[in-house]
Amino acid sequence: MLINNSLKINDKWLKAAVIGSLWASIEIILGSFLHNLRIPFAGTFLAILGVSLLVAFNQIWNEQGLFWRSGLICALMKSISPSIIILGPMIGIMYEALLLELFILLFGRNIFAYAIGGMFAISSILVQKIIVLLIKYGFDIVTVISNFYYFSLHLLNIKSLNPIYLILLIFILYNILGIIAATIGYLIGNKYVTSKKSIISFNKVEFSNHKKITKNNNKKNYSIGLLFLHLVLIIGCIIMINSNIHYFSVVPAILYISFCLIKYDSSKKIIKKTGLWVQLFIISILTVIFWNGTQNATFLSLTGINAAFEMVVRALIVIIGFSAISVELRNPLIKAIMFKKGFLQLYLSLNLSFSALPSIISNISKPKKVLRNPLKFLSNIVFQADELLKEFESHISYNQKIYIITEDEHKGKTTFVKTLVSRLNNTGLNVHGFIAEAVIKDNKLTGYNLKNLKNNEKLQIITTSKHDDWLKLGPYYFNPRGFDFGNEILNIGNIKNADLIVIDEIGPLELAGEGWCNQINNLLAGNSVPMIWVVRKSIIKEVIKKWNLLNYEIFNVALCNENEVFNKIINIKTA
Repeated sequence: MLINNSLKINDKWLKAAVIGSLWASIEIILGSFLHNLRIPFAGTFLAILGVSLLVAFNQIWNEQGLFWRSGLICALMKSISPSIIILGPMIGIMYEALLLELFILLFGRNIFAYAIGGMFAISSILVQKIIVLLIKYGFDIVTVISNFYYFSLHLLNIKSLNPIYLILLIFILYNILGIIAATIGYLIGNKYVTSKKSIISFNKVEFSNHKKITKNNNKKNYSIGLLFLHLVLIIGCIIMINSNIHYFSVVPAILYISFCLIKYDSSKKIIKKTGLWVQLFIISILTVIFWNGTQNATFLSLTGINAAFEMVVRALIVIIGFSAISVELRNPLIKAIMFKKGFLQLYLSLNLSFSALPSIISNISKPKKVLRNPLKFLSNIVFQADELLKEFESHISYNQKIYIITEDEHKGKTTFVKTLVSRLNNTGLNVHGFIAEAVIKDNKLTGYNLKNLKNNEKLQIITTSKHDDWLKLGPYYFNPRGFDFGNEILNIGNIKNADLIVIDEIGPLELAGEGWCNQINNLLAGNSVPMIWVVRKSIIKEVIKKWNLLNYEIFNVALCNENEVFNKIINIKTA
């Protein structure tokens, strides 16, 4: 009986993978371009594109929960962006997706819901900017801005204008932008639904099997401990700065900033940015001048200088500290922990999105062309919706087929496969690979022989008999030639004529990158021959994740017989 069908990517997550890949491509390419040029309101422009894209796709694929899934995939893919700071943009992406999802859930799939969702999604960018400003400079920045605002009114000879009106005006402008973004997406999506005509065909998407989200980066020494330590140190330094001993608090602040500069290249890049120091200089001048209002004969005061000093140091701690956190969030171990339990659909669809990302990025127009005609750019992307979905589906369908045979240890997996192979050989199929046959003496298990299915050659790889030159683990001795023998069998040059490849078994050694791991990588990358893998039930998910399996079926030998697997293999070979 086929089991664990939930381990396959379902239709909703597959569509989210398409949308998330496209959205992430825009964020990575266009976002980096705009931020590097220091173009004002770059984040707002990207948010408008994101909202339009989501609304357009919702016209094409009416799937509840598609927004938040797409946003989650895009936000996690944003982690590979070349931008120095990724945490803020990732949060912003999730805000947009969740707010749109919320209003679609409340009001249904209609232009009103899109408009309300667009308003809140784009306005959330403004809210996020305000929150970031308060985190960076503290509530002292409110005093400075308020005093500066009233001073400006005095210069303009305006007697009274409550600042709340100015804030409301800005929010109204953002709401209008949100409505415009939702309307654009609605019109583009509606046009596609009614016409079903592509404007420009994308080049065929090529999937990279080696682009994996949990792939370790040997050049980076990540640390989960450091991730939490940064949070503690940032909070601790800010508390000290907010105390009455401002100048003493600069000591731990300088030590922490120095540590980040030594440890992280991203911190060095930030500290070298002219824009940062210009911003801090302007804030300092405004604070010194307007801290005590404009009623005194002189603007300068010791309290203003103290406040400016506190705000600048605080800002440096927050900016440098969160850039360090952004680096630590790229830790592959964190991603692996996230997807350990309960997030397999996300994991599989995200791996698929990552594998398609380089090809999709290459299909996107150059940033300058996008900026010249963003509406045409969005239309061209949306009008490829079904075409791109078919390519994603095709990649899963035609990806190398893996039949996973499973149960607990000593529960008949090898016997099952041995019987199956015998039947397949009788049909004329060329079955290559190996099985690990148990060696029984006096009704006791004394070891295992590795049997080459191509020529029936055998080699004893495990035994309970003492061998001084073999590796001893527990009661067993492991033949050092065993892995060489197995890897030679799986060598891609030795399985050229194979119709099916059997690997008995794949276990903890392979998960750790040893055993047959390298040959498995070569087989997955270098040919399309279907394979049978024998895997213990307890590590199936880890095996699927490690090799990013998409086209596989799992059979528990206690719940099925070899006829089911036999018919599956025969059908796929004769199709």
